[in-house]
Amino acid sequence: MDVEAPAPHPDLQQALRLAGDRGIKVALSNPCFELWLLLHFQDVTRYRTSAQAQQMLEEHKGCGYRRDRKHLDYPALRSLHTDACDRAAALRAVTERGHRTNPWTDVDQLVQGLMAERRPGG
Repeated sequence: MDVEAPAPHPDLQQALRLAGDRGIKVALSNPCFELWLLLHFQDVTRYRTSAQAQQMLEEHKGCGYRRDRKHLDYPALRSLHTDACDRAAALRAVTERGHRTNPWTDVDQLVQGLMAERRPGG
């Protein structure tokens, strides 16, 4: 779920509360999901708006991302997954404010959980 920047989504806290009440874990990115994708290519350590993060990702021509179609070439990211996980963990390590910090993401934890649960050969 995107936190969004420059202003957080107005219903974010309510959505997180409802999810928690129902036992649903939510993966968050601040400012947006594109931050997680961008971490495959580079460190991101400064505040970015959602539009800035999307523009930065679009500049990585090898991944095929374009804001107007939200398409991505997954094979271009696959070999960079470990780098992205390391960068995401580093972002979380420097703050106690969690998703209220920009940049911040825990999408890597969701992806790692899904990968751990996948069936062999699936």
